[in-house]
Amino acid sequence: MRISAAACVELVTCSTLLLAVTDCRRVHKEDFADVGKPRVEAAAPEEDDVAPASGNQDAAPAPRPADEDVVGKTAGSDTRTPDAKAGDEPDPAAIAWSLVPGELDVMRDTLVVLSANWPGVDPASYRCLFDPGDRTGTIEGCRVEHRFEGGMADRNVTLSIEHGDKEVFRESVALNLERLPVADIPSGAGQLPQRPDGVRGTRIAFAGLFSEPDDAAVSLLDSAFQAAGAELGFLFFNYEGTGERIESLLERLNASADRTVVPVYCRAPVSGLPPAVRSERLLEHGDNNRVPWQYSFISSGTLYVMLDPRQTSYDLEQEKWMLAALSGGGVAAHRIVVSCSPLEKLTAREISELEPRFRYYEKLLRGDVSLLVSSVYPVFYHARYGDIETLSAGCAVGAPGALLSSANPQPVVLSVVDLVSGKAPEVFAVTPDGANAQVDLPGLPFKVGSYILQM
Repeated sequence: MRISAAACVELVTCSTLLLAVTDCRRVHKEDFADVGKPRVEAAAPEEDDVAPASGNQDAAPAPRPADEDVVGKTAGSDTRTPDAKAGDEPDPAAIAWSLVPGELDVMRDTLVVLSANWPGVDPASYRCLFDPGDRTGTIEGCRVEHRFEGGMADRNVTLSIEHGDKEVFRESVALNLERLPVADIPSGAGQLPQRPDGVRGTRIAFAGLFSEPDDAAVSLLDSAFQAAGAELGFLFFNYEGTGERIESLLERLNASADRTVVPVYCRAPVSGLPPAVRSERLLEHGDNNRVPWQYSFISSGTLYVMLDPRQTSYDLEQEKWMLAALSGGGVAAHRIVVSCSPLEKLTAREISELEPRFRYYEKLLRGDVSLLVSSVYPVFYHARYGDIETLSAGCAVGAPGALLSSANPQPVVLSVVDLVSGKAPEVFAVTPDGANAQVDLPGLPFKVGSYILQM
């Protein structure tokens, strides 16, 4: 039974009037609170529960539940899920994050999507910070894009997540360069020829290092030098190592009494002095030498002229010094110029060249150079540049690149050169694993820029 508005007005006593008005307000609020919603009729009250319109005017209406307010919601209600408890924090173990694609292209830029998700947690309540590991700074956002440039090294990507005012999650994963397979060569096929007789010739080797070698890589280099039978080796440091670690590497590779390994610092050490190697096999030659940067020496009847890699712009003094060193080595069977930079670039990425090119070219011709060896480009290419024979030593440790006229990166190689008196240098690319096997490099372009492939 409902109390009508007319019945409410007929109540006369002040106390009863106040109670009736309150009850009327409650009833009418309930009548209109659910307008537009399906109405569920309440069960009819018992007659004994309804106060008569006359008689005992002091009878109070039935009391409301203590936890019911005027809008019909439960006081102190909790809108969280039943499993949630006050003070609980989301579980960081539920965080899922990804890097797409999961590896970097070699010698190319790679656009990577970095994303993180915390299932069951309001995205507005947490903050994602990605550190790509390439010194470009932290990126904020739970789904961001980042371009990794160059494709020259593996990266370590770190995600940290802040919830409220504290960090609740931090994790790092490796984002590596694509690993390029090297085809197995059957035993006995493509082996290096016997090294030249020690009286008439010598064998040398060149290794381009584009990342710091670990113990396994150093062991492979040691085995490769040993298997090739190289009496003299050159290590091109195209990464920023420390003087202490480089010295340890050189000591290990020079432990054999059968060879000498010389450093070429295309990138100067980040700390410590660059170690120099001195040996009875290396007879210092010429004047104004600045070991280990710019100097010349004679070994097994061959003159080696080392250009200073720190000179990246026009340097007339170095040109004059080079020509003087070459002119003073007229009795040598061969003259080899070792330079980090080539005469012209070899890949799509321009790094450094000998400048001014035409002046160096003219002095190399006048000095009757047998071979110009360079290494800043991680590719193997034996070619002629006009009348100068050149060699880009390739990549023995790190990520090889692709030649300017080719789309495919090369395998890792060690360059081996046989020098025999009265003959042109013979150049080979071999696997740097001690197998002494030549690497098949099919599809080498006949022409790269101004270079012509040397057959």
